[in-house]
Amino acid sequence: MNKIKFKIVAGFVLALGLIAVVGILTRDNLAKLRSAVDAVSRPDVRRQKVQLLIADISQAESGVRAYSLSKEEKYLEPYYRFLSSFEGRLDSLMILSASNKPQAKENYMLDSLINEKLGLLADFLDLKKNETIKLALEDITKQIKEPEAPGEQPVPSARFFDKIRSLFREKEPVVNTDSIHRRAKTEKLHGLVVAAEKKNEQQIAMLSKKELDLLTKDENVMEGIRSLSKQIENEGRQGEMVKLLFARKEAETVLRKITITGALGMFLLLVLTYFIFSDISESNKYKKELEAARLKAEELARSKQEFLANMSHEIRTPLNAIIGFTELLYKSKPDPDQVIYLESVRQSSAHLLNVVNDILDFSKAEAGQLRIDPTAFRIDELVKEAVAVMQNSAHQRKIGLEYDIDSKLDKKVLISDSFRIKQILLNLISNAIKFTHKGKVEVRCVAIDVTDESIMLEIQVKDSGIGIPPNRIDYIFKDFSQADTNTSRKYGGTGLGLSICKKLAELMQGSISVSSIIDTGSTFTVCIPCRFGAEKDLLPVEEEPVSSLDASLLSKKKVLIADDDELNRLLLTTILQGYDMLIEEVGDGREALSKVTLGNYDILLSDIQMPELNGMELVKSIRKLPDGIRSKIPVIALTANIDKEDILKFQEVGMTDFLLKPYNDKVLFKKIVQALKLDVPVPDK
Repeated sequence: MNKIKFKIVAGFVLALGLIAVVGILTRDNLAKLRSAVDAVSRPDVRRQKVQLLIADISQAESGVRAYSLSKEEKYLEPYYRFLSSFEGRLDSLMILSASNKPQAKENYMLDSLINEKLGLLADFLDLKKNETIKLALEDITKQIKEPEAPGEQPVPSARFFDKIRSLFREKEPVVNTDSIHRRAKTEKLHGLVVAAEKKNEQQIAMLSKKELDLLTKDENVMEGIRSLSKQIENEGRQGEMVKLLFARKEAETVLRKITITGALGMFLLLVLTYFIFSDISESNKYKKELEAARLKAEELARSKQEFLANMSHEIRTPLNAIIGFTELLYKSKPDPDQVIYLESVRQSSAHLLNVVNDILDFSKAEAGQLRIDPTAFRIDELVKEAVAVMQNSAHQRKIGLEYDIDSKLDKKVLISDSFRIKQILLNLISNAIKFTHKGKVEVRCVAIDVTDESIMLEIQVKDSGIGIPPNRIDYIFKDFSQADTNTSRKYGGTGLGLSICKKLAELMQGSISVSSIIDTGSTFTVCIPCRFGAEKDLLPVEEEPVSSLDASLLSKKKVLIADDDELNRLLLTTILQGYDMLIEEVGDGREALSKVTLGNYDILLSDIQMPELNGMELVKSIRKLPDGIRSKIPVIALTANIDKEDILKFQEVGMTDFLLKPYNDKVLFKKIVQALKLDVPVPDK
């Protein structure tokens, strides 16, 4: 079984380890794949920056050309904007490629070309601003602005040359001084115009040649820029292709690794599953074996219980007859010698009964059938009853038996299992008396750990007996153990009494301990937790057994006795004849059912263990009779073994009451009177 547990634990650990390894490998591979995909999807910032620069240069150039045609300043805004930003953008491009020497070299070339391009644009712009006949006009304007004769009007500058030419096409004026003076001036102006035109033509030719040179240089510069841009773009594309190829290769590698990992994991999972199912199969096999063993153990336990029940019945039944006939002989006024014999029989019977009780209690404890039944009680009354029961034994041993109750407990109502507490107390007092030759036995009850709702009840039983050796203290509470191997032979007993006391104390959540000194005595201490109760919780006090004066209550009452033991039938018959009852008896349950079905009886006394039909089956059958009177006949069960489960079963089948063997005539009389619901006369005071 431990091997299977180890395999299962190891398998689960291996499975968890495998899952962890596969998870880690998958995570790492997916991280690599994600990194490769990110690298491919990440844009080429350098190429984008270069493309933006080229686009801005083109936009600036277009603005300059538009200005050259329109002479409007607004077209120069892209040019000025580019002038203010291109240095910073080139610097960021330099920083971006600082670690890549080829790219840095290309960036420097691009910087140089752009600066050259901007210089050409500046020269072109200056050229276009000066592309006028401004110089000639200034010369002519100076001539025209010379002091004029009175009455002369300045020649308008608009369409200056056309107007000058028109002068030569006019008809010759009448020769006079004014005309001669005007002709001289006109000729002078004509000469100036010709000179201005010639100079203007020269300037235009010079500007045209310079513009052509600028355009040629500009074309060369732009070709260099475009070539460099194309080179950078090709490099970017090649980089993207490399990244794509790397990502594809990485994806294939990751896929291959994941496939291998998954296949390996699946293989290991199959292997693990095989081992798990193999272990489960083996576990099921063991489970079936354990189930069979459990059933066998339960069967053995049932057999043991049945055996103990049968043994209890077989021992208690003859004990019942022995004790019953002994009591009857006591009533026949025997002579002194017979009294001695009868007392010996009584003591032997009591001893045998105690042994049977110990064995039965021990077997119930072993089977877990001992139950705790909390009831309300007064501890002072319980101790008094226990001491009263054992007083005769102490008197016979010629030792004292005393008790002392803590004043805190006087008249206090407690709640616990009073029956088990009394059983422990009787067992401890009996032991103390048995091992004490002189002196006394003291019973002391003390309240400790008192609260508003509960107390810890401490019961001490102290004797002045032989004591217990220190090396045997730990053994006395063990099953079938006594302080000395000679104890059983010298003092009797099974060695179960203290073991049962310990089990009962622990069932009530308490404890038991002992302190002892050799040849001085021992003190047994029992601690039982109890709750406080109230007067209303106390059960009604049972009346004392009725006296012989009440025997007339049963006179002429018809009783049927069903018992397979002839001696017990004889004992019952002898006792009941003393009450003047009409008696019939049968030896099995089936005959008893026939008698009840046909006859009229006031009460049935039935043994539980009988052939043909046991006591339980007999009562079931009687309660099913169609006759309403016969089916309700009172039935008292006579049993050798009883516990709470038996009582519940008796109630379920319809038992009126039960009587535990061995019993005395007074208890029997009282049970019959109660079952018949007869009024018991109260004796005169």
